[in-house]
Amino acid sequence: MTMYRMQYPKLWLGLGWGLVALVVILSLLPGKTLHDIDFLVSDKIQHAFAYATVMVWFSGIYQRSSYRWIVPGLVVMGIAIEFLQQRYFHRHFEVRDMLANTAGVITGLILARYIFSGWCGRLEQWVLGRGTAGDEPDGG
Repeated sequence: MTMYRMQYPKLWLGLGWGLVALVVILSLLPGKTLHDIDFLVSDKIQHAFAYATVMVWFSGIYQRSSYRWIVPGLVVMGIAIEFLQQRYFHRHFEVRDMLANTAGVITGLILARYIFSGWCGRLEQWVLGRGTAGDEPDGG
């Protein structure tokens, strides 16, 4: 997989894998632990949002040619988590959760393709550019 040029690729990757870990952990927690959140926003919207966020995050790190690995990886992760929930964590196996996860990945892919591709490098340039611009003398 080919990464974009960035000043801090390890930071972005670490945060991205932290997001993946957070999605996995939240998905495997006992259902009663997260019950209070469900009344605020639909469970399926939470699933879609989480997977869209992870897809957009990695689209900021990896070039478009890498999406062919990221997209199926996230879809498989969403499916595998449902099987893990049922088998080991006594949660409900829901095909609708798998569909919501996949819809999130596809939404993230669309956002990545047209808006967010390479966003990490652009953000770094903007932040670093602002920091150095203020250090220059006015000349007057």
